[in-house]
Amino acid sequence: MIENKTQPIANPRNKEPNPTVEDAYWREHYASRPYVRAGAAYDEYQPAYRFGWGGCSRYGELNWAQAEPRLHEDWRRAGGESRLAWDKASPAVRDAWARLHPDADYSSENI
Repeated sequence: MIENKTQPIANPRNKEPNPTVEDAYWREHYASRPYVRAGAAYDEYQPAYRFGWGGCSRYGELNWAQAEPRLHEDWRRAGGESRLAWDKASPAVRDAWARLHPDADYSSENI
């Protein structure tokens, strides 16, 4: 789970995430994530992080298990915005989602 101490985060149940704050956070931390390919530029993963925090605006009332299929379909429809296929993008999407849902319990989900 991502630590949320570096930057303030938005609570998707109360207000919109702040894209400037989220982008700055992920730009600083993306390279430390286990799914990021060594030497990859932030720009490769930025669309996935944006999808995660943007998904909170659209589906913030849902848990990850409910939101993930919708986000997957949205990613498929968006096409072209990222070179990452969903299987490579989804860990970053989930990371950004989890950062905005710090109280969520993922222990019962297959991660």
